[in-house]
Amino acid sequence: MTSTRSPTVVDVANRAGTSRQTVSNVIHGKTHVREQTRERVLAAIAELGYRPNVAARYLKRQQTSVLGVVVGDLGNPFYSEVAAHIERHAAHHGYTMLLASTGGDREAERTRVESLLEHRVAAIIFLAYSRNRRVIEAADRHTRCVFVGGLPSPHGVFIGLDERKSAATATSYLVGLGHRRIAYVNTTVSSHPDVDRARLTGYRRALSKAGIERDDALVVRLDSDVETPASTRQEALRELLTGPRRPTAIFAAADYTALQAMDCADGLGLQVPADLSIVGFDNIALVALERISLTTVAYPFDELARLSVEAAVGVLEESSTDGDRVLEPTLIVRGSTAPPPRRRRDPR
Repeated sequence: MTSTRSPTVVDVANRAGTSRQTVSNVIHGKTHVREQTRERVLAAIAELGYRPNVAARYLKRQQTSVLGVVVGDLGNPFYSEVAAHIERHAAHHGYTMLLASTGGDREAERTRVESLLEHRVAAIIFLAYSRNRRVIEAADRHTRCVFVGGLPSPHGVFIGLDERKSAATATSYLVGLGHRRIAYVNTTVSSHPDVDRARLTGYRRALSKAGIERDDALVVRLDSDVETPASTRQEALRELLTGPRRPTAIFAAADYTALQAMDCADGLGLQVPADLSIVGFDNIALVALERISLTTVAYPFDELARLSVEAAVGVLEESSTDGDRVLEPTLIVRGSTAPPPRRRRDPR
C-alpha cells in the first residue's frame, strides 16, 4: 500500500545523511553550511518533493505570514481593485492575504475581525471599518492595524487622502465650469458616516467659498445595503433629477454611485454632460472606458496599497515606518463634465 504521508524535515535529513538543524539551515539560507552538504540536502528535498510546513512554523512563533484585509461591499469595484494591489505588494514581502468582507454590517465586521485574529494574521489592513470602538480596540490589542482611506484612527496607521480637500477639489471644479446647482450624492456603504461628513463638509465649503447658497435638497444619500433593491436607489435619484429645481451637476462620493447616477440620467433621457455633469470619487478602472469617461477624484490605488503593506509589515520586520500618510488628491478630467446647459431640457 502506497503511503500518502507528506515528506517531513526528518525524511529529508535521513535521505541527506545529516541533522534536522542542518536541513533547517539550508531551507532558511544560512551561510555556514558546507557547500557539499547543502547540495545533498537540496537534492533530497527535490527527490522527496518536500515543502516546509509554513503553518506549523508560524504557529510556533504565534504569528503567520498572512495579512488580513477587511473590505466593505464587494459589489463596489473600489474594494476589489485596492485588494488586488495589496495582494501583489504583500507577495513581494513574502506575505499572503486573507480577505474578509463585511458588506457594511457592523455585526459582520465584528465576526470577520475575530476570525482574522483567530487565524493569527500578522496585521489587519482595513479598507472599510465602522469605527466601532470595541472591534478596533480588540484588534489593536492583538495585532498591527492599518487604515486605508477614511479618517485617521488612534488605533493604527492611517494611509489615505485628505477627504475634505478632495471633495472641495471636485466641487470647485464644477463651480469653475459655471455650475451653481450642484448635488452631493453618497451611499451608506461607500464610506463611513464620519467620512461622509468630511466629504460633505468639503463640498459645502467649496460652495460657500463661491458664494453659492446652501440647499439641503441637493444632498442625497442612497441606501446601499445588500438587501435594498436597486429600484429603491434609482427612485431616489429619479426624484433628484426630475424635480423643479434639479441640479446641473452631481458630485458623487464614489465612482460606483456616479455610475448609478449616469444610468438614471440615461433612463430619463438626460445626456451626460450636455444636460448633467457628473464627478465621481475613486478612479476605478471601469470609469476610464471611453463609453463612461468619468471625471473623478483619483485614489492612487497602487501607492495606497504599497504604503499600507509597508506599514503592516514594517514594524513586524523591524524596519522603519513613517506613520500616517495623507496624500494629495488628484482630479482626473474626462468626458462626463462640461459647462451647464444654456437651456434646460426637462427629463422625459
